[in-house]
Amino acid sequence: NLLKVLRVGTGSILEIDPAKRPAREVYKLAISDRGIDEGADYVTYNEVKDILVWMRENREPLYFGTLPGADTEGLTNRFRRENEGLLQQVPGPDLWLPVFNPEGTGVAFVLSMGDVTLRRRNPVDDLAFFRGVMAIAEAGYRNVQSYAGAVSSRAKEEHIRRVFQKYVPARVVQEVVEQTEAPKPRQQIVSVLFADIRNFTRIVETVEPSLVVELLNEFFEEMVDTVNPRNGIVDKFMGDSLMALFGVPHPEPDD
Repeated sequence: NLLKVLRVGTGSILEIDPAKRPAREVYKLAISDRGIDEGADYVTYNEVKDILVWMRENREPLYFGTLPGADTEGLTNRFRRENEGLLQQVPGPDLWLPVFNPEGTGVAFVLSMGDVTLRRRNPVDDLAFFRGVMAIAEAGYRNVQSYAGAVSSRAKEEHIRRVFQKYVPARVVQEVVEQTEAPKPRQQIVSVLFADIRNFTRIVETVEPSLVVELLNEFFEEMVDTVNPRNGIVDKFMGDSLMALFGVPHPEPDD
């Protein structure tokens, strides 16, 4: 939409290196006779730290056009020197719009625009418009971060659920996940099962360690598959033994 509104020829998203030196294109669009095409040749601009500091302090976009006497002239000239070889091969940007991180302490990424059909000699004169664009981009960035956080939390929950359901009935896992506060302590009667492998010490002394591991894995898998369907909970593994509880968190008639 920004490309269409400003009649911009090309636009890209620049990813900022943590060291604040290079800025790398990670997404690129261009307007053509066919409409809007996604670009393929991504470039990296060197030495942009001073530009990022200036944009953070001024909360303004940076115009790369020639404006004699402007306070940005030194920044843009230095940018051209540092990227001279690259700019001989590809057109340079016309305008950079910074998008700040949610804390407002730095530039999260940059919207770079080139081949711009400008309404004014100095596009930064349209500061109100560009600040509105920056605000919309920052809101979108926060929404994406929130969504990514929700997806990550959901993935972690699913991972925890899968791990616990190996040892705890699904209904108990679901109950724990849905709890909003720690359950209050209570006293109740439970049944406790201890099980271990008969003559395990003698077996360990006579077989290879790898076979011992196989034996333990098979034993614990069989025991978990026996306990869980009967509403039991595997409390812990101890060497070759297992401790399981029945009647937790809710008692059953056949515990």
